[in-house]
Amino acid sequence: MNFQQKLSYSHYTSLPSTNDQARESLLTIPQGHAHVISTNEQTQGRGQRGNTWQSNPGENLTFSLAIHLAIPAQEHFEVNKAICIALVQYMREQNIQAKIKWPNDIYVGNEKIAGVLIEN
Repeated sequence: MNFQQKLSYSHYTSLPSTNDQARESLLTIPQGHAHVISTNEQTQGRGQRGNTWQSNPGENLTFSLAIHLAIPAQEHFEVNKAICIALVQYMREQNIQAKIKWPNDIYVGNEKIAGVLIEN
């Protein structure tokens, strides 16, 4: 089985939260598979520690990636670090001078451009 067979995708015009939809998708995707959920508008997006994630409809990439893996809770921060580092490395390869504001924010200059939220 190749990578494309392990990845599925759903797009919505509007969702309360891509993370909520991602959590629901974990009930149906097999172990070792992933599902991307994207939307034009997120009406109840959230971030770390109960913060909200707001954006204007159609102006941002609003998506979640649900990966069905068995990772112990104590290792979630290691996954978070790996994702943040990979995002910044990719952006720098594209000549975008991104930086990480730990534990989960990606900045370009003084502007937050992304947040990584890992939930169990």
